[in-house]
Amino acid sequence: MEIEQAYPYLMERAIRQMRMVSQQTFLQAGVDITVEQWVVLYIIHDGQGLSQVEITEFAFKDAPTVTRIIDNLVKKGWVYRQMSSEDRRKFEIYTTNEGKMMVKKLLPMVMAIREQGIVNISESDLRVFKRVLGRLIENFEK
Repeated sequence: MEIEQAYPYLMERAIRQMRMVSQQTFLQAGVDITVEQWVVLYIIHDGQGLSQVEITEFAFKDAPTVTRIIDNLVKKGWVYRQMSSEDRRKFEIYTTNEGKMMVKKLLPMVMAIREQGIVNISESDLRVFKRVLGRLIENFEK
């Protein structure tokens, strides 16, 4: 089929495969976390004290979805909300010690999955790939 050669189809297929492998890896490790929760947990861990609006921007998700994910992460004891000292209407999100330990446990798995995705791809091909993706992003941001 022609669609199988369209670059958006190929990008979506690659992302879906990576998400599926990630989810299977988390399950095999006995960790109750979705790929979406992992992404938000890592963003919070990497940027301690971010607002939900900032997390929403980094995660490329809508606000209600991010709120639901953060609520689930709070229930699991991996993150907490703290009222901003600068703006009492805003909450800053931080990882708990348990959340930090979860990132420490999962990050090597995630990095191994990323490496699996680029096996047999040369450094030069990877640079070209990143450059082309950057241009695609620029083209759609115009």
